[in-house]
Amino acid sequence: MSGTLATVAAATMAAWLFTLGPIGTRSDEHYGTEAAAEYEAWLKEHRNAAAVVSSCSPLRTGLDLYGRPGYYSCAVRSTTRCVLIYQGVTDFGAMSRAECTRLAND
Repeated sequence: MSGTLATVAAATMAAWLFTLGPIGTRSDEHYGTEAAAEYEAWLKEHRNAAAVVSSCSPLRTGLDLYGRPGYYSCAVRSTTRCVLIYQGVTDFGAMSRAECTRLAND
């Protein structure tokens, strides 16, 4: 009985850990929305008070298996920009999603 209980407890803990827990991830849509809001706030504070970020798409590197990724391809007006959001915002400027992916994986 205790072996079965331990197995159930371990399975429940593993399910929590990989879905809702600290190793788990939210959807990339959630991270993109969160990043767009952070990037827009940063743009308004540092560069352009009228900036509007319409969307950000997470770019996962080989190290971004779980959790929030660092790199995003963001649409600002009609321009796609490459952005790193980690301990602040680093804007690498206008570049395609493919170029940004290469930068993220270097």
